[in-house]
Amino acid sequence: MKIKLSAAARLSESETSPDEVVGLSGIELFREEKLVLKGVDMSIRRGQHWVLLGPNGSGKSSLLAVLQGLLWPIEGHVRVLGRTFGESDISELRHFIGWVGNDIEPEFPAWQTVTDIVLSGGVGTVGLMFDAPSASDRKRARVLMRQGGILHLADRPFRFMSQGQRRMATIVRALMVKPGILILDEPAAGLDPVAREGFLSRLAALMRSPEGPVILYVTHHVEEIIPSFTHALLLKRGQVLAQGSVSDCLTAENLGRVFGRKVRLLKSEGRFALRLAKPG
Repeated sequence: MKIKLSAAARLSESETSPDEVVGLSGIELFREEKLVLKGVDMSIRRGQHWVLLGPNGSGKSSLLAVLQGLLWPIEGHVRVLGRTFGESDISELRHFIGWVGNDIEPEFPAWQTVTDIVLSGGVGTVGLMFDAPSASDRKRARVLMRQGGILHLADRPFRFMSQGQRRMATIVRALMVKPGILILDEPAAGLDPVAREGFLSRLAALMRSPEGPVILYVTHHVEEIIPSFTHALLLKRGQVLAQGSVSDCLTAENLGRVFGRKVRLLKSEGRFALRLAKPG
């Protein structure tokens, strides 16, 4: 009889460090004959939550594709969840790299309930199809929906949810497989200010869970950086301008370099706001 290993067991077989979640060293990547990532180094440890921040065209999407094994660098080494790319089964590893982007939501069957959408994450389908979720999967889905603040919407059709509620349901769905890292690609895009704050509040609650994954959050906006984030990487034209703790990286000088304009950085109650400095 073939024994199916748990995710944790399979991923621990070749870990190089028990605390390392992502290790990038010397990454260089070409796309359409253009060098889009140049000498990128990055180390993410368990217990950390990172922000990847940069303007359009800075290489954020390319870096995410490298982390998922969708694009291969011409130079450098990639390790994710203890596995070195080029020496491991990347198709298996992708099951434990959670990813949430704006383009997946339209793929969900709009008539299915929130519970169905969440449960589909455990069986790897876009919406619940022919699989019959186990009792343990249903229990886990309810726990995650409660943590995400959407349990009261469990029986609501997906199409009747607000955009912020849909975003949180998509994140909860991604957590069903207990990923080691969860990549959130501009998850607050398109949300109005009230919906954005509600979404960030629920995300903060998920990030406080000791059993949750490392979060890598991609954004253009410092206003979305809640106190739960511990580290940041600032990217411009494929190069890392700064990385480290949020307090060290998020300075007016660094952000001015990233966005190519002098800025004022305001901070109040652990939150940031960016203002363009007056010319001259």
